[in-house]
Amino acid sequence: MSSHRPITGIVLMIACLSFLLVGCGAADDLPPPPLELNDTTTETDSFLVQVPEELTPITAPAVIDRPGAYLLTNDLSQSGAETAIWIQSSDVFLDGGGHHLGGVLSLNATGVLAENISETLHNVTITNLSVTGWASGIGITGVESAMLREIRTIGNQDGIDIGESAGITVLDCTVTDNIPLEDGGVFFGGTGIEVSDSPGTRILNTNVSHNGWGEELPAVGGYGILSTNNTGLLVSGCSVDRNVNTGIWNEYAKDTQVLGSQFHNNGGNGGIFMTAPTGDPVMNATISDNTISGSGWGIWVMRNDYLVQNNTVSGCGYGILLDMSRNATLTGNVMHDNELNFGVDGNEYEHFLHQVDTSNTVNGRPVYYLVDQSGAIVDSATGAGTVYGISCPDLIIRDLSLENNLNGVFLFASDRVAITNVTATENTIGFFIRESDDARIEMSAASDNTHSGFSIEASDGLQITGLEAVRNVGGMEEGTGIYAENCRDIFLQQVNASDNNFAGIDVEDSEQVYLVDVTADANNVVGLILGGDTIQVTGCYIRGNGGPGIGMLDSTNATCWNNYFLNEENVDLSQGVVTGSSWNISKAPGPNIVNGPFFGGNYWAKPDGTGWSQITPDRGDGFCNAPLVLDGGNTDLLPLVYYPDPDPVANFTAAPSSGYSPLTVRFQDESTGNITGWHWLFGDGQTSDLQHPTHQYWTVGRYSVTLNVTGPTGQSELTRPDIISVRKPVSDGDDGGFAAMSYDETGYLVTSSQGTVLAEVEVEAGDNIGKLVISKGVVARDGDGEPLSEVTITPSGAPTPDAGANFVFSGYAYTCGPAGATFSPDIALVFSFTEEEWAVLMADGQPLMVMYYNETTGAYEGVSTSVNSVKRTVTAHVTHFSVFALMHTTTQAETPVPSTVVPATVPTAAPATPLITPSSTPLVPTATAAGADFPVVGVLIVIALLAIAGGNVFRRR
Repeated sequence: MSSHRPITGIVLMIACLSFLLVGCGAADDLPPPPLELNDTTTETDSFLVQVPEELTPITAPAVIDRPGAYLLTNDLSQSGAETAIWIQSSDVFLDGGGHHLGGVLSLNATGVLAENISETLHNVTITNLSVTGWASGIGITGVESAMLREIRTIGNQDGIDIGESAGITVLDCTVTDNIPLEDGGVFFGGTGIEVSDSPGTRILNTNVSHNGWGEELPAVGGYGILSTNNTGLLVSGCSVDRNVNTGIWNEYAKDTQVLGSQFHNNGGNGGIFMTAPTGDPVMNATISDNTISGSGWGIWVMRNDYLVQNNTVSGCGYGILLDMSRNATLTGNVMHDNELNFGVDGNEYEHFLHQVDTSNTVNGRPVYYLVDQSGAIVDSATGAGTVYGISCPDLIIRDLSLENNLNGVFLFASDRVAITNVTATENTIGFFIRESDDARIEMSAASDNTHSGFSIEASDGLQITGLEAVRNVGGMEEGTGIYAENCRDIFLQQVNASDNNFAGIDVEDSEQVYLVDVTADANNVVGLILGGDTIQVTGCYIRGNGGPGIGMLDSTNATCWNNYFLNEENVDLSQGVVTGSSWNISKAPGPNIVNGPFFGGNYWAKPDGTGWSQITPDRGDGFCNAPLVLDGGNTDLLPLVYYPDPDPVANFTAAPSSGYSPLTVRFQDESTGNITGWHWLFGDGQTSDLQHPTHQYWTVGRYSVTLNVTGPTGQSELTRPDIISVRKPVSDGDDGGFAAMSYDETGYLVTSSQGTVLAEVEVEAGDNIGKLVISKGVVARDGDGEPLSEVTITPSGAPTPDAGANFVFSGYAYTCGPAGATFSPDIALVFSFTEEEWAVLMADGQPLMVMYYNETTGAYEGVSTSVNSVKRTVTAHVTHFSVFALMHTTTQAETPVPSTVVPATVPTAAPATPLITPSSTPLVPTATAAGADFPVVGVLIVIALLAIAGGNVFRRR
C-alpha cells in the first residue's frame, strides 16, 4: 500500500531476525515406519505403538548404543549431566516407566538425545517419560522414523527439538512452560516444539502451551511450534494455547497441514503464521477445521497456494490475513469479533488473485471477493460484510455497512465502479481504490478507521460527492480522511473531512484535482495537504486544525479562492516548491463564503481575532483594503471581509416517502441561510450529519423525520410527522395475502424483488372517468429496471394532432407516470362514462381509439383499444407510460395498430452530474471590461447557491 501499507511487513521483518533462517532442500521420499520389535501392539489413533514383551532395565544417566527395548528404572533430580539418556543406536524402544528426568537448566544440556554423529539412526521410540530443566527436553537429530509418545517436557529451554530427521511422530505429548535461557546477555529459546529440515514430521493430539516468557516477565521466545524448512509437516488434533509469541510459526516449508486443532490466547504473531522465501514461494499448505481465539493474529499466511477452510477465528487482532500471497482458496471460514476479521494485502496485482467464496463470513455476514466479474451488484440484499473487486468493471456497491476488516471496500483494476450509501467504520482503510478509473462514490461515509477513511492510488476520473471522512485514527502520519496519490482528474464536492488524527484530505503527486464545498475542521495535524499540478480549492471551510489549514507540497497552478480559514496557522508553504499558484480570482458577483457581495480571495481568520480579514478594514465592496502577502510568490489580492450571516431556516424533502421494507429514502436539504452543519433524526434511532443523506428503513411502520441546521447565527429545526411509511415486504412467489387495492391519483404497488405485481391495483384519476388497472402477475419496472413502487394518473390536456390526421381529440386525456415505467404483459387504462356522457361522446358516430403521444417523434401512435358500448367503457392496453388521449377517428378506415405494441425504450441511468463539472480548464473567472459580463458568472452563481459545507508540525510524507 505504498507509504501507507499496514505494519504487517515490518512486524514480520523484526520477527524473522529472532532466529537463523535455514536453507531449503528436504527429502522427497519419507522413510518406512518404525521397525516392529514383536507382535504385541496397541493402537492409538491408527498409529501402532510397539510394546515389547521384555525390557532391559537401565539407570540414568545412560548411553544406549545397541538395539533393544529398555525400561528406565529411576528418577533424576537437579542433575548436572550434559545428557540424561543418549540414544546412539537404531532400533531402540525406550519406556520411561513414568519416571522423571530433572536437570539444572544449563545451556547445551539434553534430557533425552537420539543422535549418532557417525550415522543416521532408524526406528527409535521414546514413551512414558517426564523431562524438566534441560536446554532441550527431547533432542532428535539425524533420525529416520521415530515415535515420541506420552512425553511430558515441562520447564526446559526448548521442549522437543527435531532437526535433520525424517518421519518423526509426536503423539499424545505435553510440551508446556518452556522458557528462554541467557547466552551472552541475549535470551534464546522458550519454544515448545522446534522442527527443522525434517520432512514428514507429524505432531498429533499434543498439548503445546504456555511457552516463553510473558505476563510478569518480558515477552521473550514463546513459539508453540516453530517449523523451518520442512516438507509434509502435519499438525492435527493439538491444543496450542497461551504461547507468548505464536501458536505455529511455519516458514520455508511445503505441503504443511494444520488440521482440527485448537489455538487459544497466543500472543505476538498469534495462532497460525506461515511464510516461504520469495525465491521459492510455493507453500501448498492446508489449514482446515481449526479453532483460534484470543490471539494476536488468527491465521496469517504469506506466499502462495493455500487452502484455508472451515476454520473459526474469534477474539483476535486479525481473523484471517492473506499477505503478499497468490492463489489461495478460502471456503467455509467463520471470523467474528476480531479487531479486523478479514483482509488481503499486497503490493502487486497478482497478490489479490484468490478464490474466496461467500461461505466465508465476518461477524455473520458473507465476504464478497469478486475477481473478473463485470457488472456485478453487491447491495443490502447480499448482506456483505466486506467487498473486494479485482478486475470488476461496472461493479455497483450500495446500501451497506462494513466494519472491522482490513478494508471495508477494496478495488483493484476495476473501472467505472459506482459506490452509493456505503458506510465503512473501524477498518484499517474504509475504502481503498487502486488503479481503478472513473469511479463514482456518493453519499457514503468512512469513520473511525485506523489508517484512513478513503485511500486512492493511481486512479483517474473519480467523482466523489456527499461524503463523510471523519474521526479516522492511527499512529504517526496515519488517520487521514481522504488520501490520494498519483491520481488525475479527481473531483471532491460536499465532503466533510474533519476530526481525523492526521489530515482531513491529503493529495500528493496528482493532477487536476478539484475540492469544492469541503469541510476540513479540527484535524490533529493539518486540514488539507496539496501537492501536484492544477489543483483548485473553493467554497471550503478549513478551521480549528492542530497545524496549518493548508500545507503545500511541490505544486504548480494551484488556485485557492472563496475559502474560509480559521486556524493558528492558515497556510504552510515551507514543505515544497510552490509555483504559479493563485489565492484569488478576479472580482466577480457573489455572494461569497462570508456573505459579501463579490467573489475574489479567501477569508483569513485566527482564533485570537488577529487574522488578516479580521483586522483589515473593508475597502467598501467586501474586500480588505490591502492584500495579504503569504510569501514572495503567493499573495491574496482580494482577501474577504466578513458580512453578517443570514439566519438558518430548516427545510427538506424526502423521496420516496413510502414503500416496502427495506425502503431506501433520499433526503434533500432545502434549508436557507448560512448553514455550516446538518443533523438528521430519521425516526428509527439512526442519525446523519450529511447535508443530503440517503437512509434505509428496515422495520414496518411510520416515521417522523427531523432536520436541525446550524450556522454562525444560530440554529433551526423542522420535524415532518409521519413523513415516511414503510410497509411489509414480500418475496417472489408469495402474495402475502394481499387483496386488490384502490387508490386516488397515486397508487402503490406490492411487488416482488423481480418486479412482479403481487396484488391487483386500481388507481382513479379523480374525475370519475379514467383509471389504471394493474393486474396481479404483471412485471412492473421503472426506468432503471428496478421494481416499480408507485404509479400516477392525472387528467390533462393533449397536444394538438397534426393537420391532416385522420383523428381528432375527444376531450379526454391522462398523463400516466412515472416516465420510463414498463409493464409486461400490458395493463389497462379504462375510460368509463355515464349514460349521458356516452351519448354526447357517440353523437357523431365516429369510432373511438386511444393514442399515446410520442415525445421523441412529436406524433401520436395508436394503442390497442377495446370499446364496450354496453358498459360504456373504452379500454387501452398499455405497456409503458406517456400522455394517453381518447380520439375520434374521422374516417371509417381502420387506423393501423401494430399487432404487438412495443414499449418505449427504457433509458439507461447516466452517472450523476456534479454541481460543478471538472474539466481541464480551471474554474477561474477572468476579468473583463467594466460593465461586461464575466465569462463564468453562471458557474459562480451555481457555486454561490450550493449549501456550502461547512503549523510547523505539518510534515511532508
